[in-house]
Amino acid sequence: MTVHSTRDRESRSKQGRQDIWRNPGKMDTPDAPEGYAYRWVRFRKGGEDDYTSIRSRLKQGYEVVTAAELGDDLADVMPGGGRFEGAVIHKDVMLMKVAEPIKEQRIEYYQEVNDRLDAAVRHEYESKGDPRMPFRNERRSSVSVGRGRKASFED
Repeated sequence: MTVHSTRDRESRSKQGRQDIWRNPGKMDTPDAPEGYAYRWVRFRKGGEDDYTSIRSRLKQGYEVVTAAELGDDLADVMPGGGRFEGAVIHKDVMLMKVAEPIKEQRIEYYQEVNDRLDAAVRHEYESKGDPRMPFRNERRSSVSVGRGRKASFED
């Protein structure tokens, strides 16, 4: 059994630093300049450069972010070489920037596509229904704990 002196207990701060959990699958991006948003885009697939992915993003209005643009904010990333000379890369992804209006238009477009597909699936499902087994579209959920009691997340 190890005996700790009171000096050890006094010198170790219990309130030192706060640990903050971060999603290991999510890569942080530096703060983008006013009017722009940063996004990591795949440029290599299976060890080979994937020019189709980058070309597609360039057509959508994305621009490659260079190490010179980031300055001292260059953490966990390094400048690439070859065709993407000076680009900020990390493993198989490259940092790109896009103007905020283009980003918003892209979000709206894909939301509309999602809504149309959702409506089509719902319509197909309802049209194949049998009157003997009616389909109820109840889009709500609840959490119950134990004997049918609702979960309380308050202390």
